[in-house]
Amino acid sequence: MDLPHYPWQRERHWHAGTSESQGRLERRVVHPLLGYALAGEALHWENQLDLVKLPVYADHVVGGGAVLPASGFVELALAAGLERRRLEQNATGAPLVIEDLEILAPMLLASGYSRTVRLQLDATNGRFTIISRERLRDDPWRTHATGRLVEDCLAHSRAVGSTLVSKHCKAFLLVDQVIEERHCRVGQAVAAAL
Repeated sequence: MDLPHYPWQRERHWHAGTSESQGRLERRVVHPLLGYALAGEALHWENQLDLVKLPVYADHVVGGGAVLPASGFVELALAAGLERRRLEQNATGAPLVIEDLEILAPMLLASGYSRTVRLQLDATNGRFTIISRERLRDDPWRTHATGRLVEDCLAHSRAVGSTLVSKHCKAFLLVDQVIEERHCRVGQAVAAAL
């Protein structure tokens, strides 16, 4: 079949968005765990997670079932904080800090079905909630984790001197010293055994 020797008609054949489509044709995944922003809802993301999509979590088994590890909840929260900065065009180099992270229920992952996972972030106080339910089901949403993202932390403040940081972080410094001393003792014990 011969192609015509003139330019194409250049007609657009895209599906127009409707209120029923909820922006699904235009949505973009912002992070592998966080997923995509929900249409019409600020700072609210959704994703479908399962072991086919995330086979790396198949080895994290508790009580015979694969669960999302605590680091997965942390990653979700930090990704939401970075996306919030991008949306608000806040390019600060300050680290994001998670406070009061509370894992209320394990998130079971399976290869046979997906879980719809949502993270909602409150713009006023930084509180976030991670909920999920089995995909395409009308079961009630289950809250898995809550916490708070903090933008300004004491350790990053430029005006803070080292004495003020050590005053407020004395417990952390003591913990670091104890861990270092224990590592030294373990190293000496191993060396003596050799």
